[in-house]
This record gives sequence, structure tokens and C-alpha cells, in this order.
Amino acid sequence: MSPAVMRTAEAHVHSRALGMFSIIGCSVSMVGLALTVIVHLVFWRSLSSERTVLLMNVCATFFIGYIVFLTGIEKTTNSTVCTAIAVILHYIFLVVFFLMLAEGLMITYLVLSPYRKRRVVKPFIIAAYAIPILIVGISIGVTQLKGYGNETFCWLTVDNGLFWAFAGPIIVVVVGNIVNLGIILKFGICGISAMAKKSDLEKIKTGARSVGVLTPMFGITWLIGVFAVNDSTLVFQWLFVILNSLQGLMIFIVKCPLDKKVQDAFKQKRRRLFFAKSSTSDGKTNKRKNNIKILNIPENRDENDESMAKTVIGILKTHIEVDLQPIDTVAMHRIPTKKGQARPVLIKLRNNSVKSAIMRKRAPMKNGGYKLVDDVTKPNQGLINRLHLHPDIESAWYFNGGGVRANFRR
Repeated sequence: MSPAVMRTAEAHVHSRALGMFSIIGCSVSMVGLALTVIVHLVFWRSLSSERTVLLMNVCATFFIGYIVFLTGIEKTTNSTVCTAIAVILHYIFLVVFFLMLAEGLMITYLVLSPYRKRRVVKPFIIAAYAIPILIVGISIGVTQLKGYGNETFCWLTVDNGLFWAFAGPIIVVVVGNIVNLGIILKFGICGISAMAKKSDLEKIKTGARSVGVLTPMFGITWLIGVFAVNDSTLVFQWLFVILNSLQGLMIFIVKCPLDKKVQDAFKQKRRRLFFAKSSTSDGKTNKRKNNIKILNIPENRDENDESMAKTVIGILKTHIEVDLQPIDTVAMHRIPTKKGQARPVLIKLRNNSVKSAIMRKRAPMKNGGYKLVDDVTKPNQGLINRLHLHPDIESAWYFNGGGVRANFRR
């Protein structure tokens, strides 16, 4: 076998291996992106924020980009289709980078204006989608579509300078987020604005981790990606395959397991599951005997189980002089209610004496704007409602886990 034939056969083997690992790598990234979206949708009530909206845009855009990349990068038989795919990929991945710049700018805004609550996510997202349109549009106008794909791949070529229409904005985004990171570290985590609010400090730390880890990684990956498809050097090609497989995975790791708000949401879910399990394990008669609900406690966007428990304990101590201790409670969490209303707080107490001490002081709580009620099952609540409609019944109520009671009219 001649050396030329051997080189051709070896190149074919490497090409097949790269193709297979590219599919595996992109699939791993797509799984990471999908898991990130699923986690945030499942815990949307706890995690919803401007940064979460931005993250959903990043994941969705990236996911679409991967699909187009996997299915279209080698569609070279039709030059028009190939050019269209290259243009779409150029736009999609620029959007991803500008969304990441938007995150850095949002955290910087929070650091420099800790007391301002103006919502800035909408203009940032609009800009992140609009600026790439200008860049791609100018690139198309200047190059007349030359450089968008060739006979071997449907991506940007480096022959006519089109490469800089992608590499230039990436460099700007990376440098911009490095500047943002410097501001965040100086004035946010180490500076006086970090003292403004504990919840804001946690957002700043999370944002700094995201900007500091993901932006450089993405920038390096896609700069290598341009060379990987334009150069026959195996080093660039394998580096791109490896780094590409880590992108979605890193988004998942940084935005889920390492994010404190996600950790708190999981802990809250686990406590609710424990509460449900402990409730169903009690007898049918007594399972809600020691439960009480407190209505009209304001709900904060940044609230977690710990801060909510402190608020409830403070209200009980201030209004009815009951010093509720952690040992007195089995679980404490908010339960669903009508949209637009603060969710009631459900407290499962360890014994009935603590419950009685609290329930005897409903009047002072009512004077403070709060309402204490028993945790009534739907069937019992339905019975109470029907009794109230009866002409001979003056009043009906649920008595301390002992069932429904009623007063007849005299």
C-alpha cells in the first residue's frame, strides 16, 4: 500500500472518530442544557428572577445551535442550504455570547446600584438578539456571503477575514466580562455595596462564578472551533470536541449544583416530601391534629425556609408572646393558594399543648393583621361550608383536630 493511500485511510479513520465524538460531545452538552431548564422549571416559583429568564434564553439558544450544528455542519451538497446554515450558526452563537455579556452587565448593575430595583433584563435580552443581527447583516453585505461555508463544511472560513466577524465580538464579550468580573470583585464581594443586602450578595457571588467560569471557557471553545473546521490539525479538532462536550455540562454544574438558590429549593422540596410522608404515616384522625395555618404573612421574592421561619417566629413572639423553638416544630413551609395572594404558612407542631397556646391567642394575631386557622382537610371544609348554609345552624368550625362542631340557632 502506498504512503498516500495509507494517509488517506488514516485521515478517514480520524474523521470517523471525530464525527462520532462530536455527536457524543454535543449530546452531553444538550443533556446538560436540558437538565438545567428542567430544574429551573420544576422550581420556578423559588428560582424565578431576571437572571433565570436570561439563563433560559441562553439554554434555549444554545440547544437550537447544537441541533443546527449537528444536523447541518456537513450539508455541503447544496451550496444555498450550506450558506444558510453557516449564517444561522454565526447568528445563534453570537446571541449566546451577547446573552452572557448581558448577565455580566446585570450583575455589575446590581453591584453599582444596589438600592435600585429597576428591571433591566428586557432591554439586555433585546440587545443580545439585535446586535448579532447587525453584525451578521454587515458581514453578509461586505462579503456577499463569501466565506459562509465551502465544499467541506457549512461554517465560517478564515480565508477572506470573515473569521473576525465571529472572533472579534467573542473577544469583545470576553474582555467585557473580565472587566465586569473585576468590578464585581472590587465593589461587590469585597466592597461596601456587598453590605447592602445578604440576598444581593449571594446573587453577586453566583453571578461572579458564572461570568468567571463560563465566559472564558465558551470564548476559547468557539475560537478553537473556527480553526478546527478550517484546519486539518488534529490538535484543534480534538480540543474543540472535548471543550464542546463540556459547555452544556458546565452550565448545568454552575447553574444548578453550585447555585445556592437551587440548593435551597431542593432542601425545601425535601422538607415538604418529609412533611407529606410524616403526615400520611399518622393516623387518619390525628394526622392534622397539631397543624396550624397562618394567613397574611407577606412573601418576599428572596425568601427561603430559614428566613420564612425567622419571620414566623418573630411574629408569634411580638404579637402573642409565644416563643416558638425549633424543637417545637416538625416542619414549616408555605402552601399553595390563589394567584396573587401571599401563600399561607403551614406549621406542623410536635404536640398539642404548643398548638393550644398559639390558637388561644387568635385575637391579638388578628389585630396584627394575621389570621390563625386549623389545618382543615377538604372534606371537613366542605362539611363546614354546607353547615353554614343550613337555616338551623348558627356557626360551624373545626375544633383542634377533634372534628367539625356546630352551634344551633335558639
